[in-house]
Amino acid sequence: MSAPYRKAVLVVFAYRLAAGLVVGYPMARAFGALGATSLPDGDLELFAPRGFRLMETLRLGARPLVAAVESGLLASVVVGVGAVVPLVFALSALAAPDADARSTASRTADRLSASLLVSGLGLVLKAALVALLSGFGFAAGLAAFGSFHDERVPDLGGVLFAAPGLVLVTGVGLATDLALAILARLGGAALGALSRAVSLLRSRPGAVLRAFTENVVGASLLVVSAAWLTGAIDVSRPGGLRIFAVVLVHQTAVFGVVALRMRYFGALVALVPEPPGESADPGDLSGRASGVPG
Repeated sequence: MSAPYRKAVLVVFAYRLAAGLVVGYPMARAFGALGATSLPDGDLELFAPRGFRLMETLRLGARPLVAAVESGLLASVVVGVGAVVPLVFALSALAAPDADARSTASRTADRLSASLLVSGLGLVLKAALVALLSGFGFAAGLAAFGSFHDERVPDLGGVLFAAPGLVLVTGVGLATDLALAILARLGGAALGALSRAVSLLRSRPGAVLRAFTENVVGASLLVVSAAWLTGAIDVSRPGGLRIFAVVLVHQTAVFGVVALRMRYFGALVALVPEPPGESADPGDLSGRASGVPG
């Protein structure tokens, strides 16, 4: 693992770890205040067969738990916006592998406002597409298959009608990621970066889709493996080490997902060409293959 790649992974992972604690702490404290931790076996009782203790905790603590969820959602919005900062820092490190921490921080500050705008525009557009396509898809499914007696048929028809829209949503996500990579390497304005991203996506679709597919498949395998290991550990059985093992499995999976995503962004940065007649900034990536972290 190269130094810039390692720096990018550690910065993004550290932020995700801190953000997870900030978002999850209110819920954990709410559960603890409802008495689960005062039981002889602690919160192990919440995982007992049939889930009686868990259901009673949810029933008796409905109001404080809802308040905890609301505060967690608000915190998630804040940390979600803040996540752009470590991401831009990581991309700056990948785009200028020879730069020191101070230069990388300076590049991050220069590109932060445009990167925030690109991320915000991409998020709004994807949300609008999902809402529009899901509504259209299920309306079309109901119209086409509404005469069936099985109510699941219209629902499945709606999924089939809405599925092609996922291509558009994925395309918006790829264009947004490419625009962030372009900003990290070349700087400039948000709209200009988006325009270049669309052009690059049209000219190099195979390379972009290959990097994206490797990231998605690898991350999916990590998540599925972590879920299987968590079930095999079985925290409903006695033993404090089981909780520690589950936390270790979860964080290892998160670290792996972050590493794959940074590799994906490194591949995108390496695809960004220098404009004709302009030289790269000192320390910026050239078009050589070593620009992709390995």
